[in-house]
Amino acid sequence: EAGNVSVVAHTLFPLKQGKAAVTLNANGINDRLDADLAWRVARETDFHGNLNMSSFFDRDEEGKMIIDIDVNPSQLVFNDKPWQVDPAKVSVHDGVIKVDNLCGHSDDQFVKINGEASKNPESELCLELNDISLDYVFETLNINHVTFGGQATGKFYASDLFSKAPRLYTPVLHVAGLSYNNALMGDTDIKSRWLNDEKAVELDADIAQTNGLHSRIKGAIFAADDSLYLDFDAHRANVGFLKPYMSAFTSDVQGEVSGNAILFGNFKTINLKGDIKADSLKFKLDYTNVYYTCSGDSVHMK
Repeated sequence: EAGNVSVVAHTLFPLKQGKAAVTLNANGINDRLDADLAWRVARETDFHGNLNMSSFFDRDEEGKMIIDIDVNPSQLVFNDKPWQVDPAKVSVHDGVIKVDNLCGHSDDQFVKINGEASKNPESELCLELNDISLDYVFETLNINHVTFGGQATGKFYASDLFSKAPRLYTPVLHVAGLSYNNALMGDTDIKSRWLNDEKAVELDADIAQTNGLHSRIKGAIFAADDSLYLDFDAHRANVGFLKPYMSAFTSDVQGEVSGNAILFGNFKTINLKGDIKADSLKFKLDYTNVYYTCSGDSVHMK
């Protein structure tokens, strides 16, 4: 109407848990588009938010489109925790997308994106994490028997994003107090990169344990197949991470183990196998309500 266009769209679609209601409100006039994208997920905990943007359109001397986007202040809530979105700018011109300080933060935690993406292989985007709670992330994802915790800080880099072989990697992601299945493992440095052919994220983690020894986790998470393969090389590691796999007969597992274990399968049916040495192992056999201990013995897991 009179050069003004308004759009209101609403949809409801299923997720792995619950349903998401999504609403778009947009208004365009005089080379300007204001848009607000809001969502709410039906869960016991609160998942809702809105992204608000104002876009300005123009053309250069060659007639190519120029788009300048202002990301306006807004709030997102994930798993009951509010996050603030700060003012930021994104520009699109001649096949180049530039991102200037796109940032969300909650208390001392923040996620920030800067850089540019284009066909130029030297163009690079940087995603920076500071003190992000992995407990919170994996509680939100809710993957069976894949629960990592700790505070993650580091930078991820992305280039060649418009090609069929994008380059994605982090030289080091430091996780203070890494835990697996609520068992403390230690401070950890993780190297990671994207494998294009396998459509997987490769991981190499060095864990500095509280007892002064180091353990290693290597493997990959296969995004396209919702599956993983992780190889644990343990040196007197906290045995508590095995507790979910032993829950059929014990509710309490304590001690340290050394050796090799492999975690594999899809996210619905995780498997564990390996041969470890019980440096000190104590567990409660629930059927008899009795604790059993062993030390220096071999344990074969399947």
